[in-house]
Formats: sequence, C-alpha cells, structure tokens
Amino acid sequence: MRMNISYRSFLKLLLFVLVFSYIYSIKYRFQLSSIVVLGVCGFLLTLYTRVKFNFILPRKIWNIVMMLLGFCFLYILVVLINIQCDFYFIKEFVILDLLTLFAVYPIFVLLKKIYRVITFLVIAKYCILAVTLQNLLAILMFFFPTLNSFLLNLLAPSDLEMTIVENAYGFRLIGFGTAFFASGVINSVALILCAVIINFSVLSRKQLIEYIIIYLFVFLIGLMMSRTTLVGFVLSLFAFCYKAKIWRFKVALRLRVILKSMLLTCLIIYIVLCLFPSAYKDRMNTIIRFGFEFVYNYAESGKLETSSSNGLLRMYNKIPHNLKTWLIGDGFYRNPENPTRGYYMGTDIGFVRIIFCVGLLGLLYFILFQWVVVHYVSNNNEYSLRFFFILLFILFLLLNMKGVTDLFRYLILFFCTNSLPKVKAKGEDI
Repeated sequence: MRMNISYRSFLKLLLFVLVFSYIYSIKYRFQLSSIVVLGVCGFLLTLYTRVKFNFILPRKIWNIVMMLLGFCFLYILVVLINIQCDFYFIKEFVILDLLTLFAVYPIFVLLKKIYRVITFLVIAKYCILAVTLQNLLAILMFFFPTLNSFLLNLLAPSDLEMTIVENAYGFRLIGFGTAFFASGVINSVALILCAVIINFSVLSRKQLIEYIIIYLFVFLIGLMMSRTTLVGFVLSLFAFCYKAKIWRFKVALRLRVILKSMLLTCLIIYIVLCLFPSAYKDRMNTIIRFGFEFVYNYAESGKLETSSSNGLLRMYNKIPHNLKTWLIGDGFYRNPENPTRGYYMGTDIGFVRIIFCVGLLGLLYFILFQWVVVHYVSNNNEYSLRFFFILLFILFLLLNMKGVTDLFRYLILFFCTNSLPKVKAKGEDI
C-alpha cells in the first residue's frame, strides 16, 4: 500500500531537517548540540533494532569503531610519555566520530522508509539542498538584521559571542551555527558533490540547469563565507575535466551545454547585482571584496595573496624543534592556559596541530583512518563514483594544510547506499 502523500511529504521534510542538523552540528542554547541529540537517538534506535530484529552491525563498521578506539590507546601512550594532556583531541575526533556513527543511523532508517532503496543520488540531493539553504540563510542574515538577531539568539552563548564579534565587522557572511573554515569545508564537499552529479548523472536539461545554478550559488556565496571554498571549487573542476576528457582536445556536447548554462547564469547574477538597491550596494561590495580578495590584490598590486594566506604561511614557521615531539607529540591539542580561546603553540594548521598533539605517529594513523573510511564507503558504491571519494580524500589532505579537517561525517553518509548500475536522476522523486 502506497504511503499517504501528506505523510510522505512530512517524512521528507523531517529527513531534510535531520540532514541539515547532522551536517552542521548546530549547538543551540543550553549547550544542546544537534549531533549529540541525533547520536543519542541513533544509539537508542540501534539498541531497539538489535533487540527486536536481532540487528547486527556490519563488520566494516566494527573495524571503524576499532580504529577509533585505537586512537585512544595511541593517546594513552602519548600521555604516559609526556605526563600531560588535555583530551580535546579524543573529544573532537574519537568521541565525535563515534557519536556520528550513531547520529547517521536515524537518517538511514528514514531514507529506507521513504525510498526503500537508498541511493547515492538521493543522499547527495539532500546534502546539496541543506548546504544551499545554509548559504541562503547566510545572505539573508547579512542583509536583514532582525533575522540575524533571531537566529543567533537560538545558538549557545559561546557560539553566539564569537559570531557576533565577527559579524559586527560586516565584511563576510556568517551562516546559522557555522562560519569561517568549517563552512568552507562543507561548501567544498557540496561543490564536489554537485560537480559529480552534473557530470556523472542522467539529467534532463531542466535538472542540469538547476544543478548548475546551485553549483554557482554555493561557490559564490561560499567564497563570501570562507575562501576555503575555493579549494573545493578547484577540485570540482577535475570532475568536469575527467568526464569531458579534455586531454583529447574535444569539447563534448554535454560540456558545451554546461558551459553555456554557466555563462548565462553568471550573466543573470551580474544583472541582479547591477539592479541591487543602492542602500545595500556598499555592503554587497564589502563581502564581494572579501570573497575575491585575491583577485583584487592581484589587480591592484600584482600579488595573488590574501591576508589569511599570509597569516597561514607565517604559521608554518611554528614546527616542533625536538625529536620527541615529532614522533609522539606533546599531548596538547589546545592552548593549556586558555583552551577555549587558543590552540597549542598558536598554530591553526591541521597537520602541524596533530603533530604537536600526537606526533607523526598519530598523524599517519589519522590519515590511515580517513583512507580506510574512503575505501569502505567507495566499495559500497558504484565503481564510477569512486572518483568522487578520491576527490574527497584529496580535499581532506589539502584542507589539513590549512586547518584540522575530519571528513568522516560526510563520508559515512554514503556508507549504506545501494550500488546501482548507473547514477540516475530521472525518476528520482525527492
């Protein structure tokens, strides 16, 4: 018997809310984090299915759990040698990733109930729509102070203070519960997802144009939230190049349609910006200059740089100066004098922070863990989609050269997909 239409619509809306909350892990007032709530619900749901249906976790999931626990044993070794620690590394990786394993389960259950067959494309669509909504909220919050105040008042005080301080300058976009580097990471993943769907899916012309508009929207607005989005954009271009096989010096018909649609969309965006009310033009110019600072700097001084890239290069001077720290770290992940405000040794670079905490031994284990998850998830999907997961792993490596990045939350979303002969979009009703 087919599901009632209104009930099905409600379940889809609920699923969208869960995916949005899962991706952004919003910390509401009273320190109520959406990922923690989802994790607890997922744990209880797992117990229920285990008792009622004798549900058994897949061996790959157990292997992931064992590897996460391996982080704990590694950190205990670091603590015993250094006789000092702050446990933030365990909290932000091991505990968070374990919570994520349970948090994703309610999403899988709801997907199965609505669609029966969980496909890569369905999950990707919900993720892209969630990121699109976040970017839309960011631009609305920037131009409408009342909405900005209302949404920020829903957040925990610590997040609220940080967001208000940054937003007070009015030079970049701030999302709902996400900002800075974290928003750049999520936008990068979304851009790669969009590019993969545009190039590897069977799309109608209307669907193709819709995805191209979303792709450009996430890129442009994402840059104004975090210039880290540029990394995801550059990697996403490889999907276009790979599919079009441009090394053969031929432009495929599909690529021509894509390029024409992109040019038309850019023209429409330019016209909209020209027609923008004069009252908002100064603010718009400010965030555009932030997002494209590297272009402005190159045009004005001939230097392809930004203030943040210069600061990042200076941080590379802060590296360990003794063999012990290189090998097993110092045990600190954050500034021991003020852990809520700063990082250990004052560096924000992902790989360097991990080396300072758990040494090269821990860094290699961290990279191995990400690769194992990529391997497991890609094997559960169609072979043609492995290119997407390889791009995500490259994204992981590149982003950790700027800030600490763990893509486990986004990778595990695609663990329970059913491998199908083709990645299809026609007929996929979401």
